[in-house]
Amino acid sequence: GGPAGRESALRRGAVAATLKLLPLPAAPGTPQRGGAASGEEGQAAALRLLLNFAAHKRAQVALVELGLDRVLWANWSPTSSQEVRSLSSMVLHNVRGNPANTTALYIAELRAKRACAML
Repeated sequence: GGPAGRESALRRGAVAATLKLLPLPAAPGTPQRGGAASGEEGQAAALRLLLNFAAHKRAQVALVELGLDRVLWANWSPTSSQEVRSLSSMVLHNVRGNPANTTALYIAELRAKRACAML
């Protein structure tokens, strides 16, 4: 309903649009999918925007629900620059403090550990 609902929908839409700038993780040997941002500079700019969103509790939840995998990939990708890794670490630091994100972050951690065990 009212203005708060519209603001929340706008924030969620802005977070979703920004996340689409980052690439999705890909299986080894396959090209990355998605990611409208060109190169490291575009990814760094998208992560700066996400860092601004990650300062707001409501946007933190939307960010994790809509794009945790993209932020994690930016952080873990062997092709990411130091700046991209640093910015993605700051985004992750901000969203982890929100209790509403605990379960999603725990599940992502378990997935990552399972993936590492398969290497």
